[in-house]
Amino acid sequence: MDDIIRDTTGKIIYFSPAKFREQIIEKKNCFICGTNRNEAKFNDEHIFPKWMLDNFGMHQARIDLPNKEKHRYGTYKIPCCAMCNGRMGNEIEKPISNILKNGYKSVYKFMIDGNPLLLYSWLARIFLKTHLKDSMLKKHLDSRQGSGNIGDDYRWEGLYLPFVFSRAFYADTTSLENIMGSLIVVPIADNKNNLTNRWHYTDDTNELTLMLQVRDIGFIASFGDFGIALNNMKKMFKKINNHPVNPSQLGQLSAYVSATNMMYKNRPAVFYDTKMNGFVSVPPENTVVNKLSDEEWGNLLHHFTQKLIAENDVAEEVRVGRRQFLWDHNNEFVVTHLQ
Repeated sequence: MDDIIRDTTGKIIYFSPAKFREQIIEKKNCFICGTNRNEAKFNDEHIFPKWMLDNFGMHQARIDLPNKEKHRYGTYKIPCCAMCNGRMGNEIEKPISNILKNGYKSVYKFMIDGNPLLLYSWLARIFLKTHLKDSMLKKHLDSRQGSGNIGDDYRWEGLYLPFVFSRAFYADTTSLENIMGSLIVVPIADNKNNLTNRWHYTDDTNELTLMLQVRDIGFIASFGDFGIALNNMKKMFKKINNHPVNPSQLGQLSAYVSATNMMYKNRPAVFYDTKMNGFVSVPPENTVVNKLSDEEWGNLLHHFTQKLIAENDVAEEVRVGRRQFLWDHNNEFVVTHLQ
């Protein structure tokens, strides 16, 4: 099969993983249509949508980067051709903003009545864009410590599925349900904070997991687990019983999703079907699951909750696996944030 497939109009409907790396990561072509900078007008695409930054007054706030630098959200952008940028605004960002501005109940209704793939693809695009930006940022602020960019060490093949979902609206890709990972949306409540302007983002590059809190809405998405985490966590959600979680508990749920990705060593294989312009997945013959050590679990939980914990001693207990946030001594859901 060809590494790049076009439709009758010349539009690229399929990039192979190798061409994704070559054309999008290395050549910095438009991450939606693949157009080169010399072939079309380019402008800057906000990694976190402008409507969201406006809504939260986030333009001057700063995000922590892997190289320990802080970058203003307002200038946290990547190149994108102007045509694709406009289409994303009209076809993706407008409907998503209308859903999110009315809070969790609006999102829940959309998940039940609408198309979860729209939300999942929107989150996949944020995840992809943050990592594309890393491919453009220096690994070390002090050049004496070394050269290269943050993304040089990434396993870019893991970003292929977020790329597929990100451009599906453009390529008219079908059968995305076959390769969709876990998507979890939960209500957020916290008696210690005013959630009116609450915003938090963390992701796990290696385990392809995203966590985003937008006011009273908590999103968790996995890009490559084919829904395994969500299926494994059904008993947890039954115990939570539709109660809102607090931000730290959202972090623990995110850590469970990352842990699933870390434990399952063999995943379904993904193939592109040229006849339907879609993807199919084939399960592995055998499932191999490795148990995590206390240290590995502690590091995952700390990663997703460290910015939410004020006390250093609590953070250290989390890191070594002696503190968690969801369950009490009787293994029941902790509801003190609701009292």
